[in-house]
Amino acid sequence: MKLLELKSDNFFPRFRAAEILNVELLSVNSHRFAEFLWRSIGDGAPQDRSDWNASTWQSHLANPGHYFYTASVDADPVGCFELVRASSLMLVKPTLVTISGLGLIPEFQADGLGPVLLTKAVEKALALGTTTVNVSVSAQLTPAMLSICKQQGFTLVS
Repeated sequence: MKLLELKSDNFFPRFRAAEILNVELLSVNSHRFAEFLWRSIGDGAPQDRSDWNASTWQSHLANPGHYFYTASVDADPVGCFELVRASSLMLVKPTLVTISGLGLIPEFQADGLGPVLLTKAVEKALALGTTTVNVSVSAQLTPAMLSICKQQGFTLVS
């Protein structure tokens, strides 16, 4: 697992993200859709959840520190991301949100949506009041993904 970090004052958003991609927070009742998206992004998912049942997904989506978003273009699902807010009891930094499971369904990966999805995820994280955003990516961090993250202000920390 690789970790990249962004300080809010270093964020360089991808312009027109709101015009291209729609993101919506999924509810507990959308657990089957969340599971579909998580499995669809494949290697973008940092955690294997193949053994999760409906109850586990519902509990996860109901957790007040987790926010699972679906991304769509023209009402078609194209990917997802999850935000995990650090518990106030465990804070090392004043506020911290980690972007996890950021990914696109394979047929949309070559459409230039990666930078837009990252922008939307960071915007949602900053809206939670954080000053620091981390993104956890698989150990097979591609040069293209690293470049996208760096262009938006992230630095590699581990």
